Amino acid sequence: MVLTFLNDFTKRTADLWKKKKFEFNKTLEVNVDKKNSLSWKATHTLVNNAASKSEVEVTQKEDGLGEMKFTLGSGQVMKWNCKSKDLVDNLAVEVELEGRDKGKAQASYQQDQWAAKLEAKYGHCKQNKREVTVDGQLSFAWDNVTLGAQAVMNGDCNVKDYNLGVRFDQDKNRTYALKTKKEMKEVEVAFYYKVSDRAEIGTQVGVQMEGSNQITVQAGGNYDFDDKTKLRYSLDTKGDLGLAYEYKFSNRIQGFVGTKYNLTNQCVTDGFHYKLVFDC
Repeated sequence: MVLTFLNDFTKRTADLWKKKKFEFNKTLEVNVDKKNSLSWKATHTLVNNAASKSEVEVTQKEDGLGEMKFTLGSGQVMKWNCKSKDLVDNLAVEVELEGRDKGKAQASYQQDQWAAKLEAKYGHCKQNKREVTVDGQLSFAWDNVTLGAQAVMNGDCNVKDYNLGVRFDQDKNRTYALKTKKEMKEVEVAFYYKVSDRAEIGTQVGVQMEGSNQITVQAGGNYDFDDKTKLRYSLDTKGDLGLAYEYKFSNRIQGFVGTKYNLTNQCVTDGFHYKLVFDC
């Protein structure tokens, strides 16, 4: 089995209401040669009350080596990403640079029942000092249970965060996860269930262990009406109901429409978003 690290214990659930699946603004996306070793993608987005955004992404894939990606946005900051799982057995590496002031390097190693990941990040200078963090994670598994641990240190080797978690995969369709956040001051409990080949649902509950003991709830899912049509939905503690509709006009053209409705105030809170995707 492929082990999951602590940061991704609840990913299967959280992906159901991921922001990019509901908020499209007014976006046009063109994908060229997606199945080839060299491909590129261009995106232009109109954002309400903000400047438009454009981005070009070029990807080069080589068997036995890995993948390299260049991204240039309207801010003129070049992002370079290179990752591979083929250089050394059981080892995955990734390096990412964003301009001259931001980057990360990551390596993860996996055996049958355990895995380890180390990620180093550096960011902008603050008070003439480079912001550096090192994130280490370990996972141990037996049967359908995975235990995870995490520790994060800053550039002065001081621990700034640490967390634990457990994940239970009842079968390939059902997952339960519990993990802590922010030095174990918050707890997340998540449930995912693939009801059928056409439907998925999930719920996540967050509890603050200190102070107000505030509880937040997020739920969502999706349903495939057929091979061309999909409906996504999400609902949070604030009463915000997110809806997104996807339709495949053909093998090369796909459309997305999304909106958000507040059940408390009974009004549309974020207007309507849409996105068109062309595969060439």
